[in-house]
Amino acid sequence: MSVIQLLEETPKPKKSDFILTENYHIRLREGIAKRLIDKIRFNFNLKAPYRAKNFINQNILYDNIQQLAHFVSEEKAFRRYKTKSYVRLAHATIPKQLKAALHYVVF
Repeated sequence: MSVIQLLEETPKPKKSDFILTENYHIRLREGIAKRLIDKIRFNFNLKAPYRAKNFINQNILYDNIQQLAHFVSEEKAFRRYKTKSYVRLAHATIPKQLKAALHYVVF
């Protein structure tokens, strides 16, 4: 969104605002980079409705990242518990002759 806003601004970026490096990477010159950072800062500080209140986009993003991290950590703990209980259950129901062979395969 910020890049599109920058491209639609009245002093449009020129070809000379971009630098092509020896590795063919495109870089921005200092002036255009500052303008882009200002646009990003402006968009992060805009308020938007979130959970029946108005919050700035930065706080909304922070909350969503926190929820994602919590979900991932719970998912890993659930998988770890499920895997361990399954191995215990499978290990308890097999005959003693196979337990020694499975001990090397499973563990």
